[in-house]
Amino acid sequence: MFRQLTQSFQRRADLLLEGRYEVLARDYVLPLPVQLGDCAIRIDSADEMAVHLRRHHVALMRRSTTDMRPQIIAVELPRGAGLQRVWLRWHMTGAAGPMVSQAVYGCQPADQGGRIEWMCYTRLAMPEFGRSATHRRLVVR
Repeated sequence: MFRQLTQSFQRRADLLLEGRYEVLARDYVLPLPVQLGDCAIRIDSADEMAVHLRRHHVALMRRSTTDMRPQIIAVELPRGAGLQRVWLRWHMTGAAGPMVSQAVYGCQPADQGGRIEWMCYTRLAMPEFGRSATHRRLVVR
């Protein structure tokens, strides 16, 4: 199970670094609640998802990020509505050296598509993503 999940998250990282937002956006269920540190946002449409993914991609490119690797810390067995939580560290390599983010994802089990239904970042490698001004119209008020 860890191998399949790791491959799935690695695929997402590769798509993000390649700037393939439309393909990557299919891996998320909308509306998508996202917690980025103290900043709560909700992504309601494919257009908003493309904006969010583009901001993330641009921030990574500004840091000359060349590599993103997921490290799965823990996986919960599917529960209730079939969701499972996945605790993950993102290890990124950029010009300024290594960066690490930490998140919990609410995912559908792989046999149900494996799409992400919510995300909560508990540690941000790029602190600007924890500020509401970064997300403007996506911020939940």
